[in-house]
Amino acid sequence: MGNSDKINAALEQADALRRGGSHGEARAILLGLLNAEPQHPLVHYRLGQIAANLGDLEGCRTHLQSAHTADPGNIDYALRLGNVCERLRDLQAAIAAYRQVLAGDPRNVPALIRLADLAILLGDKETAVDACQRVVLIQGPVATALRDPRLPAPVRDTLTRIRLTLREKYQQLLSLTREYLAARYAPAELTRIDKALSAIGDTRARGGHAKQKPEFLAFPGLEPTAWFEREQFAWASRAEHSWETIRDEYLALNSAGPDFHPYIVETVGEARTLQGTDFSTLAGNRDWSAFHLNKAGWLEENCAQCPQTAELMKELPLAEAKGYMPEVFFSRLSPGTEIIPHYGQTNVRLTVHLGLIIPPNCGIRVGAETRHWQEGRLLAFDDSFEHAAWNRSDSDRVVLIFEAWHPDLKPAEIDGLQHFFETRSRWLSRFADISPQGGSHS
Repeated sequence: MGNSDKINAALEQADALRRGGSHGEARAILLGLLNAEPQHPLVHYRLGQIAANLGDLEGCRTHLQSAHTADPGNIDYALRLGNVCERLRDLQAAIAAYRQVLAGDPRNVPALIRLADLAILLGDKETAVDACQRVVLIQGPVATALRDPRLPAPVRDTLTRIRLTLREKYQQLLSLTREYLAARYAPAELTRIDKALSAIGDTRARGGHAKQKPEFLAFPGLEPTAWFEREQFAWASRAEHSWETIRDEYLALNSAGPDFHPYIVETVGEARTLQGTDFSTLAGNRDWSAFHLNKAGWLEENCAQCPQTAELMKELPLAEAKGYMPEVFFSRLSPGTEIIPHYGQTNVRLTVHLGLIIPPNCGIRVGAETRHWQEGRLLAFDDSFEHAAWNRSDSDRVVLIFEAWHPDLKPAEIDGLQHFFETRSRWLSRFADISPQGGSHS
């Protein structure tokens, strides 16, 4: 038996003894291993476990620190070191350990939660807000978790502190927009947007229809209409008149082999929306793919590959707010692909589809009504309504998708929405490494 096999066998023997309560015998075996392998991380880790079992938290910390020093890539050692430092009330050492975890895994939610809570308790608002926002971007709204009656009381208390910390930060952002609006408009023009801003982020907020559930912002007073007719938009005929040019640019683009990315870019297990829709079957899957001209900002390299399409889109009155919207992209749905029912983020903007290549047996349902794309024709809908789409043909369905403001919004309201979204986007840009999934267009 080689030396490595002997060490593993001894570790298994010590672990069995530890689990059986024979801590002294287990410790003796491990100390013997440590004489031969003084830097062995797992030996230190097991000795740390035994020290904790015996109530020796300082001894546990010493061994966990040695394990982490020997194997800094194992974030579990640093996470457990942080937990022990908390129990020892050495909060700065705990914060340092959690930061080491996050240096290796920025999406480690347990470390983020503990870092957030300690920063809140120590009054470090900048660190607290940063960590709290990262938790929400990865896990979704804290309010959703708090509605679980099975949540242990200590976890509930921590999540409540995180929620209140973020609420305070958002109030600061909202105050900037309110100040901006108050300096430019009469109070009577701001009644609806003030209510909208007050409800931002409330996942219980709804539109005016049972099938309408905006994930982020429910703007009050907008007619709860799922489908909008092309005649409501003065620019519709212009877009439709150019459809063949746009289609031909898509065909040239496609023949050149551009990089159409999966629309749902997250990995399986992370592709879940705030309302709980699970897109795992399409995560990282080119069955639903996109080539973007604009993704909260114009992508000029992509625009150069289809210049006439880009020129037209830049001239249309899109729903724009720097850093947040619009999306403008070619959307390709492969044969046999279905997009499950889901909801968009807000009812302030409409999703517009221009049919380019439409085989038979393709359709889209918004609310209770199903419609079918036609080549050269627009479909416009409020995607805060439940919607789903499918391609049951044997060839690709291709549409150009862009966004327009809801026609019932007033100029002051659009101005305020743009100010808030842009202010929020500037702040969220610091979290670009863990940004959540984008829109929910079909």
